Amino acid sequence: MAEEIFVGLGSNLGEPEENVARAAEALTSLAGCECLRQSAIYMSSPQGYTEQPWFANAVICLALHSTETPQAFLTRLLELEGRLGRVRDGVQRFGPRRIDLDLLLFGQRTLSDTFCTLPHPRMLQRAFVLCPLHEIAPDLVICGKTASEHLAGLDWHREGLRIFQESHTDADLAMPAKMV
Repeated sequence: MAEEIFVGLGSNLGEPEENVARAAEALTSLAGCECLRQSAIYMSSPQGYTEQPWFANAVICLALHSTETPQAFLTRLLELEGRLGRVRDGVQRFGPRRIDLDLLLFGQRTLSDTFCTLPHPRMLQRAFVLCPLHEIAPDLVICGKTASEHLAGLDWHREGLRIFQESHTDADLAMPAKMV
């Protein structure tokens, strides 16, 4: 039986919408992966470090037809980021990037190790994740609530495909930080 996984995609350098579309196409061509659903591409205000261009964001749901672990799949996501032009220079954790691929959910698994945390540790604070997630999986329950219920607790609004959210107050997100 296939594992249903959700991946968040984001970009704000170069041609962000094209970068996200290209990344979604690359994800669906990964060995053992089948695209089940893909959200529209939304434009969203930057979070944490706000002195940067807006982001193009989407969420894709894949069926993983293998016995791969979340850590192994995350490794493949990071390799794919590199092939698509992501440079992790360790200077700015929440800064501009050509592409960002976040493993949001891996079936119903929960996990917390030094490499991989599931569900993604900040997804419930991010309208730019929850809004496209709700679009493709409105009945999905994460930590006891649906995406729309989590969105109700955030300070955000949407105008068409543009998502506006007040920047996070989490000290981890409040200013640029070195990557770990």
